Amino acid sequence: MELAHQLTAPHGPYSKSQVARALSFARGSLYVRRKRPLKDKQVAVAIEQWHELDDTLGHRKLARLLGMGHNRVNRIMHKYGIVARRKKKRYVYPGKTDQTAPNLVRELEQSSPKRSVRRKPRAWLLCALEAHAAYPGSGL
Repeated sequence: MELAHQLTAPHGPYSKSQVARALSFARGSLYVRRKRPLKDKQVAVAIEQWHELDDTLGHRKLARLLGMGHNRVNRIMHKYGIVARRKKKRYVYPGKTDQTAPNLVRELEQSSPKRSVRRKPRAWLLCALEAHAAYPGSGL
């Protein structure tokens, strides 16, 4: 359509009738100027202003701020090459990271003498043994 408008410019090389016949569409459509490029430029300027304030805003958040559809904002951002910067996810340690606390559990294990590992009897078994000791003739 832009090419047709350029070819049919005032005092251009071709008449509107010839261009419309060659491109096979109605001659009346050559008289209509599209408003979309002008509106897109205005929206792009508004997007650029928000983008300068915060470059991490994507098309969805910008659409909410500008009060228009996110598909339209996405199309305009793509058209004018406006890209949102992605935030890096970092974990920030509270306090000083140069100092580490000593491992007190390891020091405790090293200072205590080695013992043979015995499993503790289960609690129900202890209760049964105590009951048997208390009442020797009960049959337990």
